[in-house]
Amino acid sequence: MPIVTCPNCHRRYDPGIDEDLEDVPESLSLKVVCPACGQWLRLPEREAIEPPNVPPDILQKMKSQSRL
Repeated sequence: MPIVTCPNCHRRYDPGIDEDLEDVPESLSLKVVCPACGQWLRLPEREAIEPPNVPPDILQKMKSQSRL
């Protein structure tokens, strides 16, 4: 599993995905959230992004997939 560094708080975390980032096709990106500060990140680009437009309870469930 990949370990990523948050561009906002610089904490390292496991985004909770099973495949290596190198295995992700170029046409596909994954969106993960830092469990420490809530910053969303697009992988494999490691680009900070705005959170998805979903209800707060869904955002919390998505955040719980990442582990410090």
